[in-house]
Amino acid sequence: MKEQEEQLASVENKLYGFFRATSVEQTEKLLSLLPEDVTEVVTPETVYRAGNPEARETADLLARGLILPGSKIIDAHHLAESWKLAQSGKSVLVLSEHFSNFDLTNITYLADNDPAIGKGFADNLIAMAGVKLSRDSDRFIAAFIQVYNRIVIMPSRSLDKLSGEELNEYKKMNLSAIKEMTKRKNSGHPILVFPTGTRTRPNQPDTAKAIPEMYSYMRGFDYIQFLSLNGLVLKVSDISMSADEPQPNVVMMGAAKPISSQEFMENAEKNCPQGMEMRDFVPIYLMQQLHSLHDYVEPMRLAVDGAF
Repeated sequence: MKEQEEQLASVENKLYGFFRATSVEQTEKLLSLLPEDVTEVVTPETVYRAGNPEARETADLLARGLILPGSKIIDAHHLAESWKLAQSGKSVLVLSEHFSNFDLTNITYLADNDPAIGKGFADNLIAMAGVKLSRDSDRFIAAFIQVYNRIVIMPSRSLDKLSGEELNEYKKMNLSAIKEMTKRKNSGHPILVFPTGTRTRPNQPDTAKAIPEMYSYMRGFDYIQFLSLNGLVLKVSDISMSADEPQPNVVMMGAAKPISSQEFMENAEKNCPQGMEMRDFVPIYLMQQLHSLHDYVEPMRLAVDGAF
């Protein structure tokens, strides 16, 4: 563990530095609960990565340094309803805004600490996570993501940059990821997807667009749960993920009432401009729902001391 800690310290990851400054003891405990070798070799046979609930409890303690008092879920009873639907065997697709590599922690922390929901939701939540976090991130990020249940996938934005044997290998991996998701979605596991497939960044409008695959994703689930994430605690750096800047803030997560996939598609069809294909409009329409939810929550968040 000491060798792992020395390696992580050399990375100069700002979030790791923030956690160390907050609590050396809890940071060391978190590392002790994670593998010494943080390198993940993801293949079509190993796309599902089980998280570590004990490590998540420690991560929650560290997250308190970033997620300030007054943070909460708005309309938590809606998320509790989605969790009950998942427990009953219905497939639930959780669609969330995505602004930083701390978003999954925001979601699980707020759910863990809301009495209407409890730890069962986060224990069973499975995130569709980009392979970049396993392959190209620094040692601390590669270790930290192993706290959470994940199915690893290559986003379509990244596939467009590949060719030849590498492209074929990642296509196989994505096919395995979809099969894994299909297997688990009806067995009490809500599936979390960030529709943009990347972190939304200021002055980069393409990062705020949902990927085209969302049309197929949404049709394959019984219910859709929209979540807004209001309040940024990890400012994205233009240099690297290691340089993302921690900034304690009030975080509020807005939970819309779960909607059946059929009803959502019917609503989308009613609003689809004439001459536009539903496959093209659905990604636009779903982002409109997330933006509306974000705008509903933000005034409540800004009214709390410490929010910015």
